[in-house]
Amino acid sequence: MVNLLDQQPLVIDGGMATELSKQGIDTTSPLWSAMAAAKFPNAVQGVHRQYFEAGASVATTDSFVASIPTLVNAGMSLTDARHLVRATVKLAKRARDAYRADSGSERPLLIAGGVGPYAEYSDDPSKSVGNYALTIPEYQRFHRERMQLLAAAGVDLFAFETQPNFTETQALTELLECEFPDKTAWLSFSVDDQGNLWDGTPLWEAVSYFEPHPQIEAIGVNCLAPDDILDMVATIKQVTTKPIIVYPNNGAVFDAETQTWSVDDQTPTLASLAPQWLAAGVSIIGGCCGTTPDDIHSLARVVNKTSVK
Repeated sequence: MVNLLDQQPLVIDGGMATELSKQGIDTTSPLWSAMAAAKFPNAVQGVHRQYFEAGASVATTDSFVASIPTLVNAGMSLTDARHLVRATVKLAKRARDAYRADSGSERPLLIAGGVGPYAEYSDDPSKSVGNYALTIPEYQRFHRERMQLLAAAGVDLFAFETQPNFTETQALTELLECEFPDKTAWLSFSVDDQGNLWDGTPLWEAVSYFEPHPQIEAIGVNCLAPDDILDMVATIKQVTTKPIIVYPNNGAVFDAETQTWSVDDQTPTLASLAPQWLAAGVSIIGGCCGTTPDDIHSLARVVNKTSVK
């Protein structure tokens, strides 16, 4: 992935669940959008296609919550769980191939295997903020088979994303280095507004730990408010020379009374904020919760005018 940054910053895709919801597909179960890969494969492939058409150069597989233990715990057979993980890669690759065939585009397009945290295994809300403490081998047992299936199905790299727990990211990186020597990953943390991982680890400490690990190609943050990006980037840049990746949410505000999210006219778009992020040293930009192909299209128009600093 890093070699694609020689000329300009890189645009990755945006949210999957938001687009599936627009099509009437239920994404509110504990498996979120993952079941759509089995039940609505054409819809998932279509969303990936929309992001390529919008200008994204990286599609992230719909496997964020799809660890084998999580799928089996939700009632799937082991065979079906394995098939679903493989399907998430096949759908992204088919979207890439179809886009290339129809558009004639020759720009490099990558498939990143989405690897979410152990937090997604539990219904306990406290787990979503990194409030768990497994051993390194336990984390690795949890993640291993999903990574094996993603790699065998042909992902170009892994996306270790929305990671709230420092020890878990150490376990993932050790697993990557020991069992997937031909693969790389980006590592993206989930942080609070004080600049700490949700388990309390300072962001600077977590980032600096991975500086000497070459298979971690890029490092950054995702699933946070756009307004928080600059502060996090300033922290990250002080302790790493790796490319910095950010993919925030769309800036929506949650209304507790209506239980809905909304974006008002005063909410800045990702594209309007992107020049500041690029100037601050960001090399890879995309979107997380609530972001759409339109958001990525606007981002791509900004990024494509920018050369790497």
